[in-house]
Amino acid sequence: MSVLRKRLVIAACVLLALVVLALLPPLVNVNRFQRRIASSISRSVGRPVHLDSVSMTLLPLPGFTLENFVVSEDPQFGSEPVMRADEVKATLRVSSLWRGKLEFSTISLTAPSVNLVRNAAGRWNLETILLQASQIDAAPTQQKRAGSTPRFPYIEATDARVNVKLGDEKTPFSLTGAEFALWLPDPQEWRLRLKAKPARTDTDASDTGELRVEATLRRAAKMSDVPIQAEAVWRRTPLGEASKVLVGYDAGWRGDAAAEVKVDGTLGDASVTATLHMTDVRRSDFVPTRLMEIDAHCEARATGVLRELRGLRCSIPVDAAALTGTEAGGQIEGVNAGTLALTGDLPSLFDWKSADLQASLAGVAPGYALDWLRLFSQRIPQSLSATGEMHGTFSYGPGTAGLWAGSATCDCALSLPVTTRGAVLSKTTTERLPIHADATIGSDGTGGRSLQIVASVSHALHPDKTVADLPGGDAEASINGEGLRVHYPATTSTEFLEALERRLPPLMDGLPEGSGEWVSYRPWGGTQIWSKPVAAPVHKRGHRG
Repeated sequence: MSVLRKRLVIAACVLLALVVLALLPPLVNVNRFQRRIASSISRSVGRPVHLDSVSMTLLPLPGFTLENFVVSEDPQFGSEPVMRADEVKATLRVSSLWRGKLEFSTISLTAPSVNLVRNAAGRWNLETILLQASQIDAAPTQQKRAGSTPRFPYIEATDARVNVKLGDEKTPFSLTGAEFALWLPDPQEWRLRLKAKPARTDTDASDTGELRVEATLRRAAKMSDVPIQAEAVWRRTPLGEASKVLVGYDAGWRGDAAAEVKVDGTLGDASVTATLHMTDVRRSDFVPTRLMEIDAHCEARATGVLRELRGLRCSIPVDAAALTGTEAGGQIEGVNAGTLALTGDLPSLFDWKSADLQASLAGVAPGYALDWLRLFSQRIPQSLSATGEMHGTFSYGPGTAGLWAGSATCDCALSLPVTTRGAVLSKTTTERLPIHADATIGSDGTGGRSLQIVASVSHALHPDKTVADLPGGDAEASINGEGLRVHYPATTSTEFLEALERRLPPLMDGLPEGSGEWVSYRPWGGTQIWSKPVAAPVHKRGHRG
């Protein structure tokens, strides 16, 4: 036989084999595998599994295509399926067929919908699935030769959606466009990888960044004893879109945020560390001269299968490095200008009313607060600076009716240019204005909270730097969700009000003539209004005739 003829015969055989491989699957009745495949998966996850049909494929690799794949739910977590996928492709390990076993190398799910459910007892539906899977012996996914135990398949999903439910109620939180992978690198260890986009169905949030999760779990007899090492990163997230996901509306902040959480220990008792980094922080109304930056670090113990946080400790350093572009002339003086701290316990991650938290200010420079105020108003001059220290403690918990309460004190001085009504003097002079302020968070009388600030100008604080034309005086400010209210007592002199107007024009808009008791009120985004307090009516006691 000539070489050419041999080549033609080989080509014909290959072509015939390809035709057979392409035409044979539809002619083979694989329905007898349907119940076997469903039963095998059901034993692995501890849930009933249903398939509408099974078809066989031989190219490019032999396997099965499962149509309308459904994993039913445990009744204690509801009636909606745990998972539903229109199509699942399972690639066979050909070598397993010669041993009379059915093993899959890869299971690929296209656009599955997964329900993550937490019941009234605080348990998650995936807990029982994970515990059931841990009781089944399996060989590593990458093991080349078949052994006495079946090899765990590489499970992957694309364009998945993960919904979060509390009992029968589906929350607006979800993960969309998810890519998921699960495999067994070691007989006692699972690896999990997830990449998804956070979403919230009751908002128009779109550019919500990317969430990445890497986790390693090992086998254990009890769910609480399962060792875990996990890392979750949420990055490239605009603050406005992040607020839509977290609180359900655009909170009016702009900038970029990134968060990272690490878990190490067991599902019943693990250490948790988290970092939050926000850059170019500002309000949406305008772009200020200086943008702010926040770096927060938190530590806690997670107990109760990641349901509780105990011993929470968070800190936000407040120093010159906390400002973007801190060049000469910045508002914070000194390298170590204090710390903002948060401590406490969170008995239920899904019930913030159960939290017992304390927030504190320790040696925080008032200039730091001044730069935050500049994010709300363009009228605060850049030449205005502040020195001194702020100290305070605030609490949130059962004793505060589920609202923040506490107080803070600032003994500080403002260095500011003197201005006249509406115009800057041709020759600007800088003065140091000594101020003592006490701030308290309390009830606003409507079931909410307001910030009460009582401030006084006292030359006794800095007797060597007395401002000649500024007499002492007091003011009490109240800030809530509606606006800013400032009360000047009856002892207030005209000279004091006019002196404040020259130094703090935004605070004294529309100042009327006259001394005595005044109240100014400025609704957020509105015009400031001045008025005299209305005296309570006096009821005279009548005389009997």
